[in-house]
Amino acid sequence: MAQDPAKTAFYKLSLLAQAVPDDLVLPREWLLQQGFTDDNLTGYVRSGYLSRVGRALYAKPQAGRSWLFGEKQKDEGALPTAIAPWKIALSSSLLTEPTPLAVAGYSALEVRNLAHFHSNQPLREIWVTGPKALPRWVAQMNSVDWRLIPAGKLFVDAAGMPTDQQLFNLDTDELDHTLQMRGFEAIGRDSNRSWIVASTPERALLEWASQLNTEADWRHFYEVMEGVPSLRPTLLRMLLARCKSVKAKRVFLWMGKQLDASWYHALKRDMSGIDLGKGKRQLIPGGALDTEYQITVVREISDGV
Repeated sequence: MAQDPAKTAFYKLSLLAQAVPDDLVLPREWLLQQGFTDDNLTGYVRSGYLSRVGRALYAKPQAGRSWLFGEKQKDEGALPTAIAPWKIALSSSLLTEPTPLAVAGYSALEVRNLAHFHSNQPLREIWVTGPKALPRWVAQMNSVDWRLIPAGKLFVDAAGMPTDQQLFNLDTDELDHTLQMRGFEAIGRDSNRSWIVASTPERALLEWASQLNTEADWRHFYEVMEGVPSLRPTLLRMLLARCKSVKAKRVFLWMGKQLDASWYHALKRDMSGIDLGKGKRQLIPGGALDTEYQITVVREISDGV
């Protein structure tokens, strides 16, 4: 028996209303996977149910206005009412991408107001972790510079972002459990607007440590780490055991030693399962050699200046 075209169209319109949150942008590919057709999408745009906000990218009108306004504010002031496009993008990835994106490293500390130099200006460079490459629609954004740390490069798979789970639709308890065991947390889910996933401070500091290159980088890291509230030894132990970067682990632990942090002493009581590699690593040319962790370090931090 042939389906009534009017009923089919009504069903798909109802599905659009239920399946597509108001504050997300949606790639065409994902919408097609949900059963919509290009003809449907063209009709929804013509009727005002959807807005086309980029190449093969759609949104409901509210998110569309936020996205288009924010993308035009590349080097201008704060967005007065709109949600920043980078937040919309990361929130959308939780629903539409096989491997979603999470705020990582320094940016994960910034969104918690834990960065040393906090500013009220919109974030311009956003550190993220997730797949090996950014989705094309994310990479093509104008309003933000992305700094990608592929999760698989820094951590074993068990500590990567969950895949194929549509995190956006998990209930609170299941989401918290899924994220916490990997060193992530949901931020802003109690609001009705775009929410994101971010690395915990413990994971964010490890991610950042893997990226330190210059003496200025080291000093900035040390200043921020000094101001971060006490870290959780149990979570740190799990992340250190799953971290692939010998550099990140040695630098992180050396910084903890320099700060005489309580979490550092708790970690030192049981370092089993944490592989720090072998041999010396010259991380700072001309730096002081720390004999315990076998790395060259910034002298003024080593000397406590």
